[in-house]
Amino acid sequence: MMMRFAVFVPSKDFKDESLNIVKLILSKSGIQYSIASYSRACVGSHGAFCRSDINPSNVVPSEYDGFVIIDGPGIDESAAYDYRPLLDTVTAMNSARKYIVIIGNAIKIPARANIIKGKKVTVPDIDSKRFVVLFYGIPSASGIEISGNLITAKDSKSLEAGAEQIMNVLG
Repeated sequence: MMMRFAVFVPSKDFKDESLNIVKLILSKSGIQYSIASYSRACVGSHGAFCRSDINPSNVVPSEYDGFVIIDGPGIDESAAYDYRPLLDTVTAMNSARKYIVIIGNAIKIPARANIIKGKKVTVPDIDSKRFVVLFYGIPSASGIEISGNLITAKDSKSLEAGAEQIMNVLG
């Protein structure tokens, strides 16, 4: 049976390069994906455009094998880490031991969902590090960290460099 992931994209100002690399990794791994966002049309920080297939609140562990959260200024602009339905989706996916792949400043979302306690996670900046420490995660300077079902990448360059490693974990 083919694996299926949901890829959360902020409605605006997501990192175009992160989304492109995630799509490439998932496609090369033979994993189907749906774009999840709270807006039908999403615009990246460099002008990339994508359409949402599903509302993140409708992402359920029984239908998806993983959840990816794309980084970018839109994470902070929309305070996505304070949006309870998104945190509930992350918590449900984690409870079901589904893969959760986080890029850059999106680490604030699983931190706020309280699923990083005692796990090594990448931190791209001081603000993200503050979130990680606050929620008892272990900040790492590495480009990629794999802690159980949680995979974190410091940024899109680290994600690209660690693509092979991530594909091996995803099977």
